[in-house]
This record gives sequence, structure tokens and C-alpha cells, in this order.
Amino acid sequence: MADEKDFLLHMIQEQWAQARQSENQRATLSNFIIVIASAITAFLVKIKPGKEGISLSIFLIFLGAFGALICAKLYERFYLHVQRIGRMMERLDQLFPNAQVCHLEEIADKRHKKRFRITSKIRIHCLWMIIHITIMVIGLVCTYVLLTQDNFIGAVTKQLPLCW
Repeated sequence: MADEKDFLLHMIQEQWAQARQSENQRATLSNFIIVIASAITAFLVKIKPGKEGISLSIFLIFLGAFGALICAKLYERFYLHVQRIGRMMERLDQLFPNAQVCHLEEIADKRHKKRFRITSKIRIHCLWMIIHITIMVIGLVCTYVLLTQDNFIGAVTKQLPLCW
């Protein structure tokens, strides 16, 4: 039984390491995307309407979409590892019923939810998704504004072939 306990504890440790890695990757990638999106937005505010502004604003849309997809995938991986940990903890609880691991977790969860009634319902991955969706919306707004500028539309229509 000691071998099984040691094995389970080692596997739980490994799963936590994998879960932490997913969260660290999400944070690093999200920070990188936020810095790029901020720089692009600052540049779009400073420049005159033109083709480079349109391409940057469209890139901003794709950047936000990519960030949202990556966040969703990394959360999925995090959740997988946490679920595995839960099953291993249940097995430890079976091996050592006097430890009451699952029962103690339930008590802690109830106390936590009671203390943080509102915020315990908010999922952190949803907040990260909102950041990336906001980047997409900023890109959409910038694209719309740049396309509806009279000067830009006039310049583009003058360059279009007569068959259009």
C-alpha cells in the first residue's frame, strides 16, 4: 500500500506541475498579446487613415481571436490535469479513509463559497477570454472607423478598376 500511496503522490505532483505549466503559458502568451495589441492600438491612434491602418486593425482582430483560442485550449489542458488530480485524491481517500481527504476538501469548498459568494462564481478563464475578445472588438472598431473615413474610401475608389 505504501508503494501505491507514493506512486499516487508522485502522480499528483506531476499533474500539478502540468496544470501550473498550462497556466504559466496562458499568462505569458496573454501578456505578450496584450503588449502587441497595445502597441498596435497606440499606432492606429497616431496614424492617418490608410492601408497600413486597415491591415493592422485586421491583424488586431486575428490577434484577439488567436489569444481567445489559445486561452480556451490551455484552460482545457489545465482542467484535464485538475480532474486527474481529483480522481487520484479519491483513490488516496479510499486507501486512507481516516485521513478524510475528500471530506476536508468539501468543507473547505463550502466555507470558501460562503465567504466569496459572488466572486467564487466567476471563472478566471472567462476573465482572460474577455481580455482577448476585447482586443478583437477594438480591432473591429478600428477597422470600421478606418473604412468609413471619407478620405480613405475616396482614395480607394479612385484606385479601383472601372469594372468594379
